[in-house]
Order: sequence, then structure tokens, then C-alpha cells
Amino acid sequence: GAHLWLGPQSDVAVKDGKALLKDLPDGEHELIVQAAAYQPFTTRVTVKDGRGNAEVRLVALKGALAVKARPGTVVTAVDAAGRETRLGSVPATGSLAVENLLRIGAYTLKLEHAECATVSQPIDLPVGRTLSIAATQVPLPGELRIFSVPTGAQVTVNGKSGGATPATLRDQPS
Repeated sequence: GAHLWLGPQSDVAVKDGKALLKDLPDGEHELIVQAAAYQPFTTRVTVKDGRGNAEVRLVALKGALAVKARPGTVVTAVDAAGRETRLGSVPATGSLAVENLLRIGAYTLKLEHAECATVSQPIDLPVGRTLSIAATQVPLPGELRIFSVPTGAQVTVNGKSGGATPATLRDQPS
């Protein structure tokens, strides 16, 4: 997906990582190589007797992300190929900042917390600004077991009868 500019030749597509340019005049020329989501590369190339060469390695742009979630939430980014990158755990402040770890582009964020349902959220990490995400995490239902001595005590939770002890109340908010 890269394109290059060299001497009188401009916007030449690079195919399979290589470009062969012909009919360049002798002398020193500026070489510019650009590709989406990569830092532009610029250097000087000397052409003598119609020959010259340059090796270019583009550096991927990396983005910044701020995730607000329940403390202890583990945040993972999954790229289009299914590769996972663990970004970290949300600290007690409730906000996880991630910089220069992920390349610019599309991901699915996975937020996992022991007390909440897993959240999957698609994102597109932009160039030049921090992407802020505020996750809505739904607590998993819990189970409440109540015992008493003597048994047979009446149980009421939030105004609803739960039967007599020993009692097991399912689907309680955690």
C-alpha cells in the first residue's frame, strides 16, 4: 500500500515491497515513501549511470487510548487477524491510559471483570489524538444463600419474600 516519489517520478505504487524505477536522471534526488498508518520516510538517493538504490523500512504509527471502567477490569485489544494484546488492568482510579502500544487501525476491545459480563467493543484507533472509551459493564447475577439457627426463619430481600431458611436466592444483583 506504499507510494513513493523520487526525482521526476511521483506517486508510484510499491508492489510486493519493491519498486523499480527507470529513466531517472543522474544526480541526487529526494526519496519520499508514504503509506497509510505509517510515518512518512524521506531520504536522499544518488543515481549514477542510471542506477541507485535505497532500502526503506516504514515505522507504524501508534495510537493512544483511555479506557474508563470498573477497577480491576482486564483490557485486551484484538486485531483483525485475531491477535490479542493485553493492555493492562484498570487501576483503582477507574481509568487506564495506553500509549504507543497499538498500531493505528481497527480493533475489538475486550473488557473482562470477575463480577461483570464481558464487554466487546469495536474501536478504530485514530492518528494524532487519544481515543476515550467509557465502558458500560453489567454486573453478573449472584446467588445468595441464607442459613439460620434455628432454621425456618422467614427471609425478605428488598421487600420480596425469599422463603424460609435455609434459602438459596438466585439471580441477585452482585
